[in-house]
Amino acid sequence: MVDALDIYNAAVASSPNIHFHKLVCVVTGRGPMKPHFQEVLRKKDWKHVVVLTPWLEWTDYPLLLGSADLGVSLHRSTSNLDLPMKVVDLIGAEVPVLALTYPALSELLPHGQLGYHFSTAEGLANQLIHLLMPKEDFEGVGDSPDLVRCRRNLRKLKQVSKDWHAQWMETVSPTCAELVRRDTKEKWD
Repeated sequence: MVDALDIYNAAVASSPNIHFHKLVCVVTGRGPMKPHFQEVLRKKDWKHVVVLTPWLEWTDYPLLLGSADLGVSLHRSTSNLDLPMKVVDLIGAEVPVLALTYPALSELLPHGQLGYHFSTAEGLANQLIHLLMPKEDFEGVGDSPDLVRCRRNLRKLKQVSKDWHAQWMETVSPTCAELVRRDTKEKWD
């Protein structure tokens, strides 16, 4: 992440003819590497990047996600077969995701539809530059055509997706009812 932010900061600094917005990154969590990460950040003299590392109450986390223009996930699922919870959280908040790639990711998070994939710091930096740096034809981050498309796709996904209870009632409840019916019938026959 730090290397990608170095690249992004340098790209912004070398483009003086376009007015750039300062990139504000909020890195959440309290993992064992947090103190080291904070020390690395203290040594950076970025002019165009600010990184905050708060610990959030669980009630504040969805509010933070909902206010983000873009989310970054450096996590892989433990099985490499599903989405990391961080990505699920971002999708639930209708925030486009830049996700560290792994074999099953393309199937679960199609590249360019709900977000984008990267495998290196350079790849992450290039995605940040592409999606966040103002261009001549739009005013700011919120107007980036690719982010607008991803947000629209996320909104559509949320509209057609059922909530947990509705999904359970449709798929699991009938199976449970059938098992109970069958078990009851066997006991009485």
